[in-house]
Amino acid sequence: MLNIMIVDDEVAIRQGLFRVVSDIFDVSTIKTCENAKEAINQLEDINILITDIKMPDMDGLEFSKRVHEKYPNIKIIISTGYPNFEYAREAIKYNVVEFLVKPTDPNDLLKAIDKARDFIYENEKNMNKDYFHKIDLLFYDLIYGEVSNVYEKLDALKIKNENFLVSLISTEKEEDIANVKEYLSEILEKVYFTHKSDKEFYLISNKNSNEILQNLIDETIITEEYIINIGSSTCFDDISYIKKAAVEADRALRFAFYDENKRLIKFENIPQTKEYVLEQSIKYLDLLKKSIEVYDVSLSQTNLDNLFDYVKKEKINYMEINKICIIIYNFCISILYNYSIVSSFEKTKTVDLEQILKSDNIDEIKGNLSEFIKDVIIFIGQNPTYMDNIINTIKTYIEINYKNNITLDSLAKKAHFSPSYLSKFFKKEVGENISTYIQNIRIDKAKVLLKTTTLKTYEIAEAVGIEDPVYFSRIFKKVTGVKPKDYREKI
Repeated sequence: MLNIMIVDDEVAIRQGLFRVVSDIFDVSTIKTCENAKEAINQLEDINILITDIKMPDMDGLEFSKRVHEKYPNIKIIISTGYPNFEYAREAIKYNVVEFLVKPTDPNDLLKAIDKARDFIYENEKNMNKDYFHKIDLLFYDLIYGEVSNVYEKLDALKIKNENFLVSLISTEKEEDIANVKEYLSEILEKVYFTHKSDKEFYLISNKNSNEILQNLIDETIITEEYIINIGSSTCFDDISYIKKAAVEADRALRFAFYDENKRLIKFENIPQTKEYVLEQSIKYLDLLKKSIEVYDVSLSQTNLDNLFDYVKKEKINYMEINKICIIIYNFCISILYNYSIVSSFEKTKTVDLEQILKSDNIDEIKGNLSEFIKDVIIFIGQNPTYMDNIINTIKTYIEINYKNNITLDSLAKKAHFSPSYLSKFFKKEVGENISTYIQNIRIDKAKVLLKTTTLKTYEIAEAVGIEDPVYFSRIFKKVTGVKPKDYREKI
């Protein structure tokens, strides 16, 4: 609203200006004064001053200068009997927005007031922007960092340190945030906002705001204007607890994603995860770790799906989900450390732990975690050092244990592969099946024994890990072209 003062030593002019202004504008206050000395102490609430240039005791220009010094936000309109360029140039420094030549044309006066009003509204807009920007920064620092002289800064911004709660509000679209903030500003008293992410922001409000937040959700569901979810903290009585309140709001919001029909979740209503649920989730987690150990992307995906299906079914809270994510992440990194390829992987990975933990919802967490696990397994499989190590490990194990019963499963455990993947991997790298490789090692060892000992054929067969001497003779001939007895005689 406009508060206008008219200063002129001529009664008729004061009254005429009063009538024009009051008839046209929606004005809260119109004051009239005879001279500058009378007016100077009545300007506390004024935002537009209309003054004559020529008055006794103090002229309009000097008056404008003093007003500007004491009340720099007041916009001034000067009326004068004669235009003077030097006056006008000097007056610009004192927030004089217009000179009107007497006798004053009502239309010119209205245009001048409109001009002054535009300046006022623009200043107020900028001041509000600056004020709310300072509030945003203060609450952002309180939630994410450390702030000194907190209570003094609250006082400076005229914010009372009283009962409050923090709500984290999530919108489906980034552009919806402005609409939601505008709505909340209109219906909530003493409401403050600060940034969380592109589609999320914190609301700091009084303890009675949850009912209004529920109304907001109900209204958006009915109108389908936009989709929002809200997590709300418990009530605190001192701003020093705002970090804790923000954490509670965050956990409550994450829980809201479990139920599309319940979009406002209060922290105190989040159920605690039961012991048997945690135990079962650990079993699912162990199965996932085993599938990662054998570098099976498909099996890992299946086990990850099973784990998160259970998480959703039991509505495990986000704090526990974050723990699960950290365990899986660290487990994968530990495997990379075993092959000394962590630094190389860090340069190529598409997902990191922070991105996983900051995911917007359960499905996004699982998606990011799945991508990370797949990246790890594929990276290990493509690493030359790793491939050489695996092949050497398998060959060395066969070389040492050829006398024993060697199974594909036992070799897969040594390589941390699934049996099927190891079989394909070995054939690709070595050029022959594992069973053929083992067979050839045993025949080579048998040749040495035939050359250097007098052991009988069945004893040699047993010594190289083949229990059936008939089968041994048949395999030996298949590989060498002659029977064991004939091979010895040729030496």
